Formats: sequence, C-alpha cells, structure tokens
Amino acid sequence: MSDSNQNNVCEDGHAHRLHPDFSEGDVTFLSKDGVEFKVSGKPLAARSDVFKAMLQMPQADGVDKTGSDGLKESTNKDSNSHEPIHFDVKSTVLESFLAMLICPIPMMPATTFEETCEIYKMCYKYECANNITEMGRVRLAKEGKRHVLEVVRLASKPGHDDWHLGRLALEQLEDQDFIDIFTMDELRKLPSAWAGRILTTAYWGPRRGQFIDEECRLPRPATVLEYPGIGNWSELESEPR
Repeated sequence: MSDSNQNNVCEDGHAHRLHPDFSEGDVTFLSKDGVEFKVSGKPLAARSDVFKAMLQMPQADGVDKTGSDGLKESTNKDSNSHEPIHFDVKSTVLESFLAMLICPIPMMPATTFEETCEIYKMCYKYECANNITEMGRVRLAKEGKRHVLEVVRLASKPGHDDWHLGRLALEQLEDQDFIDIFTMDELRKLPSAWAGRILTTAYWGPRRGQFIDEECRLPRPATVLEYPGIGNWSELESEPR
C-alpha cells in the first residue's frame, strides 16, 4: 500500500473524509472521527489570536511540529501538501466551532449541551474574539437550572475564571432552586473565591442578577435567604484545595 493511503487513516482507524461544506481553503483540520475541514486561514487569523500566531509562524520545509497548545502543525511551504491539523473533538463540534469563526456574520449552529461545553473550551484555548466566546456563554446560560452546576464548574476552571458566565448562569435561578442546587458540599468543590461569591449571592438575592458586576461590587441587599449550613462557612474556607 502507498504512503498516501496510510495518511488517509486517522489514529482511531477512521478513514478521512472531506466535509462537503468545508472543501476549499489553505488550512486543513482533522477531527478525531476522521472528517477533514478545509478553510481559509484569513478569517481564522482575524478571530483567533492562536490561529493568527500559528499561521504566521516561520516554518522549515518538510518538518511536522506539535505546539504547546496541542495543535499538530504541518510545516511544508506548499499548502497543498500540508498535513491536517488534528483536533481531539468530534466532527460535529469542530464543524460548529469553525462555522463560528469563518462566517461573515458569526452564528452558533444548534448544539447539544456537551458540544457547547467543548466549543466554549475551544474558544478559550484558541483565544477567540470575545463576540465568538460570548455566543458560547449565552448558549450555556440558557440551559437554566438543569445544567447550572456544570456551567459554573466550567466557568470557574483555572484559565477561564469567567465571572461573566457565572453571573449569566446564576441569573436563571429562582431563590429556592439556587439554595437546593448549591449545597455546601457542592460549594466545597469550587475555588474559594467562587464559593464565597455564590454564598454572598444567596444572601443578597440571586433573582436580581446580583452575582457580581465588573468591579466586583454588590448592590444594597433586597432579600435575605435562609441558607442551610451557613454556619460551616469557616470550615469551607479552611478546606484544603
């Protein structure tokens, strides 16, 4: 068998197939389930600082390079002979992510909650423009109380620390839902700064969107809630992380 046939099989054994809506461009991406996406590098560079740096990086002929961000970069100068850039996500996720970056008017296609989480993480990893990341935030926040714990955990991850997403998610909750979901056991799993803000929100009234503002200030109290286990706050603060 020729080398070209071997190159058309990805690591998990799937044969490569070209996505019909992403069939032209100077950059090729490959999903983990073996779907290739050919796109123009210009909109990618305009909306992602990581892609901009990657596409402008001086490269030597015929050498493959894996960057610190996990991208496998092809370094042949002839774009037609480039190896695909591998992404460890399914084609449905990569399709939605690339569509957000290359469309003249960015739009987020319909996605499942799990796909939206992956897209949101990719927006941070590849340092996408804020209007792109904001679409992921809004989609996650619309999940309401069904997935609010997962959304807050995602927002509070090191490297994200996304207070804006946290506020959007918590605004969806009614007072009692808020208390039922964010138990002391769940708060202990969050970074202490986030746990403290959430407890403060419970005291000041979550329905008014008073989680935190851009200057980390809270308004005058409008309501006081009975929060179970509030006497254990000192224990929560001393919990080893």
